[in-house]
Amino acid sequence: MLNRQDIDALRALLREFYPAPSTNAVNSGAGILVGATSTFLFGYNPRRLVATVVNASANDVFLSKGTVAILNAGIFLRADGGSYTFGKGTDDPYTGQVSAIAAAGSNLIVTTEVNEA
Repeated sequence: MLNRQDIDALRALLREFYPAPSTNAVNSGAGILVGATSTFLFGYNPRRLVATVVNASANDVFLSKGTVAILNAGIFLRADGGSYTFGKGTDDPYTGQVSAIAAAGSNLIVTTEVNEA
């Protein structure tokens, strides 16, 4: 039988690996450089309330809902500010992985992800 000290230790361990849900930004304003190979932006997140991707570069970028982005396919982000927003709190409730690709160069993509409470 577990005593009070054991129970408290288990609770602390659980809190460490499974923190209490809260509304918080993850990768808020994180800049990711995207080039001519598929680049990972977001992983699967069932708690994703909303995520936004902004193309802050001078070149067009394509997003893929999945593991590999393909040039000229998927979600188009125009150069100089094209953006896309998705997640459970939007018209596009996608919570899976997202990748990006561009024709060439190092293109700055800014991402923000907010988890549900």
